[in-house]
Amino acid sequence: VVPSCPAALPLRTQDVAAAKRYVLRWLPAHYDGNPADVSGATATAHAGKAMPRHGEAAVDCGAAAAARSVEVDVVLPKVAKVSASLSELTFFVARAAKGWTVWERAR
Repeated sequence: VVPSCPAALPLRTQDVAAAKRYVLRWLPAHYDGNPADVSGATATAHAGKAMPRHGEAAVDCGAAAAARSVEVDVVLPKVAKVSASLSELTFFVARAAKGWTVWERAR
């Protein structure tokens, strides 16, 4: 179950890379499809207003949470051979008091 609207802490310079690493480690245990599809996954990440889907994050959890979140866009290369759109996953993550949390899978 993905939690919603975190009590996000302010972002630090190293948080974009940390969020990307977190999602790539988190994904195998939370991916709905074939677990083998996650093998070789790559990701890019953007923070706050630089997120391509910042507006969506702001609508879903408010401007403050969006400004303190990182959008991590994952590509599953094995799935990309069959469907480009299904191979792309987007997650909003934030650093909270107890660590990183994925608060939404963007659609």
